[in-house]
Amino acid sequence: MRIAITDDKMTHRCRLIIQLIKLAGAEPVLIPTRLCGTTRKRPLKHKPERLKAHLYAVEELLETCHGVVIPGNTFDVPPRAYGESKIHPETRKRLPKDPAFVRFETEKVMAHHALETPKPLIGICGGFQVLNVVLGGMLCQHIKDDPRVKNGGIHHTSNPVLKPTRAQKQNFEVMFESHLKTGKPENIYPPTHGFSIVEGSLLAKVYREALPNCDLSNQSDLSLHHQGCFEEHLSPKLKAVAWAPDGIVEAIELKADHPFFFATQYHFEQNVGKVALPIFEHFVKALKS
Repeated sequence: MRIAITDDKMTHRCRLIIQLIKLAGAEPVLIPTRLCGTTRKRPLKHKPERLKAHLYAVEELLETCHGVVIPGNTFDVPPRAYGESKIHPETRKRLPKDPAFVRFETEKVMAHHALETPKPLIGICGGFQVLNVVLGGMLCQHIKDDPRVKNGGIHHTSNPVLKPTRAQKQNFEVMFESHLKTGKPENIYPPTHGFSIVEGSLLAKVYREALPNCDLSNQSDLSLHHQGCFEEHLSPKLKAVAWAPDGIVEAIELKADHPFFFATQYHFEQNVGKVALPIFEHFVKALKS
């Protein structure tokens, strides 16, 4: 079974997801997000026909895959994609330098393909935001400005504890399979805040099977993001299935039937909540059904 994932293997979290896909018994297929002939140092030169050719090639590659993962990233969804002309200064800092927004356009194709085919689909953090926008939703461009977040006492946009060093990250990657199976080495990431999961949701089912005695009203994980959604920002095609205490939506599912769909604002792939591998095992099962 082949799972398409945005090619972001230069980042630690994407490399962890690639490991999880393999450990769950599937083959990761990296979907390119740069136009042919461009690099990180030369991202600006392109022509519309090259973008069109790139997206056509992406669609052809997706046809060979059985599921799709849209992971987190360091870029924001361009506000024009959800009808906003004003750009918050914090959003402007995080917009891609590439004026064609090739990664976003690529992930739009990935999302539409998985939704229309239909194929199992997971979104994580930035992937959550992409899926909401693709389905007609909006984003709160900088959640720290919202009084609900200001007064909620929750850290969404920064980790209140020291971040792991590069060496710690490298060691965690090397030992990730051992960590998933034995709990050793200990997780280098702390949970950032709590959230509650809706009983009866697909997400709740996965948690119940992985952690039979868990309290769905009091879960925690690594959730770091400066943009996000309150329920009023969600696409009418989506439903919230997890919330932080201040009202930020932490997970979504489709209202319509779909083989397997959910997206989390939090980074479950870091295994802080001990559900990383069970989620991908459920995902791979859905590919086969």
